[in-house]
Amino acid sequence: MAKLTSMKESLTQRVIVYGPPKAGKTEMVSKLATKYNLLWFDLEKGYAPLFKLPQEAQERVRVISLPDTKDVPVAIRTMLKVVTGEAGSICEKHGEWKCAICAKNPQAEFEEVHLRGLDASWIVVLDSLTQLVDSALNHVRGNMPDTAKSEWDHWAAQGALISKVLGAFQQLGVNLAVISHDVEVEQEDGSIVLVPVSGTRNASRNTGRFFDHVLYTRVSNAKHKAGSATTYLNKILTGSRLDIEIEKMEDASLLPFFDPDDPVNQAAKQKREEAKLKASSTLSKTSGVAAKLALNLKKPGS
Repeated sequence: MAKLTSMKESLTQRVIVYGPPKAGKTEMVSKLATKYNLLWFDLEKGYAPLFKLPQEAQERVRVISLPDTKDVPVAIRTMLKVVTGEAGSICEKHGEWKCAICAKNPQAEFEEVHLRGLDASWIVVLDSLTQLVDSALNHVRGNMPDTAKSEWDHWAAQGALISKVLGAFQQLGVNLAVISHDVEVEQEDGSIVLVPVSGTRNASRNTGRFFDHVLYTRVSNAKHKAGSATTYLNKILTGSRLDIEIEKMEDASLLPFFDPDDPVNQAAKQKREEAKLKASSTLSKTSGVAAKLALNLKKPGS
């Protein structure tokens, strides 16, 4: 068992950016390519904002398309293989892991993938978790008619598959940026809160546990806005384990969450250190008072 003082902070981060459609989620994540290499898993042909990037940044992006449909839920099948961390290939035509059909075609093109081989200069992007959730449900429904209603077992199996993917990312130790939409859920106290979609409302309630940072994007006064502090907005789930407050940035960026040398990251770190020193000082004073009181109690006549 290691002491906390002997452990180092993680060099990789997991971020989820969620919100309503057209709220700037994809564009915000894409701008990470100004400094990082992006391994972009595109599940819904939503990579158009990537072409807004400068040419130099575009060179840092590898897009792997997974043409997911209701009849061919390839996204969940392939991502379950990807998150094992093992080396493999994904065919460009079908988005299948080690595609048996394309393996017979000498002209078929493949993308090599090996998450365990990525260093801290890479960020894996999943666009989007919403589509992966749909893919998981279509996968477990199999050949059921479209008119057939999904039962409890289907929803449970869907949740298990999504948890398997997100849980695997936790253990892989790679930088991760996930894009998702929002959904209203009811909390235990009866209040309604917006959270990232990750399946049923019950499953979505716990999405945040898989991530270090949960960011919400929205459109306000014809501008894209984003927040990450736990106190950002009432009834919207947000938070950052590094206490980074993206809403205070003039030009909101995800770089501070991944770059430890970023000024915003450094400022948040300094605030954490100051809070730690203050807490330590308070504890020392409290301990001193307690020790003095105990000494007085031991004196004769006390």
